[in-house]
Amino acid sequence: YPSELVSAVQIYKTQSADMVAGGIAGTVNLETVSPLLYKGPQFNLRGGGIEYDGGRDIPDYGTLGNRFSGSWTRKVNDRLGFAVGLAHQQQKNAYPSLQAWGFNTGGQWQDNLPAGGGDLTGHGDFGYVPWGIQTEIKKLTTNRDAALGVLEFKPSDTVTIKLDTLYTEYKIDEQQNQTWYQDIGSWDNGEA
Repeated sequence: YPSELVSAVQIYKTQSADMVAGGIAGTVNLETVSPLLYKGPQFNLRGGGIEYDGGRDIPDYGTLGNRFSGSWTRKVNDRLGFAVGLAHQQQKNAYPSLQAWGFNTGGQWQDNLPAGGGDLTGHGDFGYVPWGIQTEIKKLTTNRDAALGVLEFKPSDTVTIKLDTLYTEYKIDEQQNQTWYQDIGSWDNGEA
């Protein structure tokens, strides 16, 4: 959630009787701005580029992202106020990885050979090794767009009505370049 459009975040790890039930995972309360209590400037504009060094070593990959936001908060009088806002962020990240899988787990004796491991050379040399590996480069671009609207009305000194909405859309574009090597040797749990 964009910090530019939220005035506070409260995280409750356990439930209490004064809260709406939020499941076993806890509750997160996002507070939007209260225009009748707001004392900052009416207009806020913010923008700039952001460099993420996570993909600096990847050839032909740009690591530059951006972040822009704007909001207008207006206290019309002591009884009525409103706020609107927009935010956008593009974040880039990339990383290489090397993974192995398919470690032979062994099993029962077969052909008078011990359980577990595989014959690595075909001459009775047993060991626990992976039978597949993968090299991978992930290139990620995440875009987050958000919009905020708040209307606050105080008809009396004891009643305050606040209508607010916060919409956030998060999209991830992930490109993967992979090379797989599998069936290395003949030790997939002792099966050729």
